[in-house]
Amino acid sequence: MAKLKEHGLVVNTIVTFMSDNGGMSVMNGTPGRVVPQKQLDTATSTSSSNLPLCGAKGWLYEGGIRVPMIVKWPHQGKKDIVCDELVISTDFYPTILEMLGLKYDRKKIDGKSLTRLVKGKKMDRGPIYWHFPHYSNHGMQSPGGAIRDGDCQLLEYFENGTVQLFNLARDIG
Repeated sequence: MAKLKEHGLVVNTIVTFMSDNGGMSVMNGTPGRVVPQKQLDTATSTSSSNLPLCGAKGWLYEGGIRVPMIVKWPHQGKKDIVCDELVISTDFYPTILEMLGLKYDRKKIDGKSLTRLVKGKKMDRGPIYWHFPHYSNHGMQSPGGAIRDGDCQLLEYFENGTVQLFNLARDIG
């Protein structure tokens, strides 16, 4: 922000800051290692901790996909608000198009504009989907997918056909 200010660009620059994943964590051992559910956080939190969230970078659990985001939209965005709405990186494209006043076909774009949230209003989010069709960088997460809708999260692991359903309002970890 200091560099934008130095160049006189602060008043006309939209700034978005978001991580791509939760904190990096590694599993000590081999891919065949079995870790009981109650020990998963301590077994995966050797590099950084995402507690109380389960998992980390490369995992479909909340510790891998839940990250903070900051948006600054001069003259339009509401200042100093905290929003708990679900968003995903595919929301950036329609958001930036709308912020710039450009028209687009909502039916042909993945993601939803976040401009209402940045203005401090509510929006109808609907479910968010993640597709992770490969093994994670640490070798402990098999290919899978996740759906998050409100407080419910459903995970599916393609390799063994298992599913897990979580109510995050009752158990964030």
